[in-house]
Amino acid sequence: MDQDAYDDLLRRLTALVIKLDERDDDLLARQADHAATISRLDAMITRHDARMDRLEAGIDELKALNREQVAINQRLETLLERAWRSSPNGHTD
Repeated sequence: MDQDAYDDLLRRLTALVIKLDERDDDLLARQADHAATISRLDAMITRHDARMDRLEAGIDELKALNREQVAINQRLETLLERAWRSSPNGHTD
């Protein structure tokens, strides 16, 4: 191989190595950005899960209160029916 061909090949290889290094730097920067994004998303998911747990606990409390209210309403209806039937002509005066 003559010197000019060797020098040309060396220039091309050097340019290729420089481009590969730049691309690697870009890929590493993107990887760091992606890792940071994943970390932020993971923190958001953790906060979301905690909120969902609190909401589910609140819903369970509301369901229990609703069951209690239904029982109270049923007892009240029964008492009102008894009072209505025990009054003369259905009047309470």
